[in-house]
Amino acid sequence: MNQYVQQGIIDKEKATSITKNIYKIVKHPKLEVYYSDEVTVFNEREISTVDHQKIIPDRLVFNKNNEVTIIDYKTGTPLKKHHQQVLKYAQVLNSMNFKVIKKLLIYIGETILVEEI
Repeated sequence: MNQYVQQGIIDKEKATSITKNIYKIVKHPKLEVYYSDEVTVFNEREISTVDHQKIIPDRLVFNKNNEVTIIDYKTGTPLKKHHQQVLKYAQVLNSMNFKVIKKLLIYIGETILVEEI
C-alpha cells in the first residue's frame, strides 16, 4: 500500500480502507486457513480449457493432500453469474484431475460475505 501511496496511485485514506479490508479477509474465521503458511497458493494463474478458452481464477489454494479450494473475490451484490463462473472453474480443474473440495465467493464491502457454492 505504501508504494501505491508514494506513487500517487491511491491516497492514504483509500490505502487505509483497502488494508482494513485485507485484514478482514485474511483474519476471517471461515478464511484464515486459506491464508496460512500451510497451503500452496496460485493467484490469478491463467488456465487453458480443452476447448482453448482461458480462465483465470482469483485464488487456488492447495492443501497438503493436493486438494484445491477455489476462491473468487467480488464487490457489489451477489449474482447468479458469479456462481456459474466459479462452477466453471471447478469443472475445468476437475477435468484436470484435481479434487475441488470447496468453492468460495468472497464479497468485499462494508462487511465480508463468504458464500460457499
